[in-house]
Amino acid sequence: ISFWRMDTREDHDLFLSWMERRLKEVQQPLHQQAELEKGFEQETRTLPKRAIITRFLLPAVAKMGEANRRKHASIRCTLVALAAERFRRDKKVWPDSVDQLRPHYLARVMLDPFDGKPLRYRRVEDGVVIYSVGQDTTDNGGNLDRGQPIQSGVDLGVRLWDEDKRRQPSQP
Repeated sequence: ISFWRMDTREDHDLFLSWMERRLKEVQQPLHQQAELEKGFEQETRTLPKRAIITRFLLPAVAKMGEANRRKHASIRCTLVALAAERFRRDKKVWPDSVDQLRPHYLARVMLDPFDGKPLRYRRVEDGVVIYSVGQDTTDNGGNLDRGQPIQSGVDLGVRLWDEDKRRQPSQP
């Protein structure tokens, strides 16, 4: 099909109808949107060949949803990390759980945008990790990799060190 001879009115209507559908789907909680996006993405593969513009643009919609959930996970983990650090500064110890942060340091439980459960909080040898399960929806124990955050086996989150472990030279 030549772009120069193509009548895009029909494709335009089709694209708008698919975008209306996505607008309804994004009203759902973040953790439910991933499953809806999978169905959306699979169905876009069945579009007619003549719907060139729609077939070209719709796959990016799912990518935006993934990026949106990663952004929300990052922001929520940062909010919990800030509350944990404020708690540590006031009490001179890390909280045992996120529940200790509420209501004084944190107004509400922050939910993981990937599974709808509360963000994970883990005390480690030299600090704490606050994390989301990430795109693979598997709890990997707070295994963070900023360089490859969408890799399987990696969680998304924030790592805070004990005060005496801060400002150390990086490990090779």
